[in-house]
Amino acid sequence: MELQALEQALCPKCGNLVSELNELTGWCAPCSIKQVCPKCGREYRRGAHCSYCTSANVRYKDRIADLREEGYTAREALKIVRDEIRPKCAVCGEPITRSRQGSVICRRNPVCSEANRVYKAKRRNRIPKDQALQETLDEIHGTTVR
Repeated sequence: MELQALEQALCPKCGNLVSELNELTGWCAPCSIKQVCPKCGREYRRGAHCSYCTSANVRYKDRIADLREEGYTAREALKIVRDEIRPKCAVCGEPITRSRQGSVICRRNPVCSEANRVYKAKRRNRIPKDQALQETLDEIHGTTVR
């Protein structure tokens, strides 16, 4: 009986005696279903990625800390940071919601929709982003002024 107990290891997470521990986590198999993030130490589902480290919580933690010191709650500070980093439309200046990273023109109103169509056509013709945006804005503002 003692020999069998010596061959088993104690899982530091659940406290059960098991035949072997996972080399990566140091836990038994049932406890190792979740992985531990090497950056923050939080658990996440195996095969996924740590959503905490990839979120604005970590990337903008200094700005969030500054807002917290100013008296904002964590939720309010996170909302402010998300609004600050959200892309703005180059035509109307409004925040572009539900957009991909790198979006430059929204499609909320007819002028922006037309500008977006012109910009995408220029990009399809392999014009560099900055040049395509400048030409699009010149065309849109040139037709709007008339």
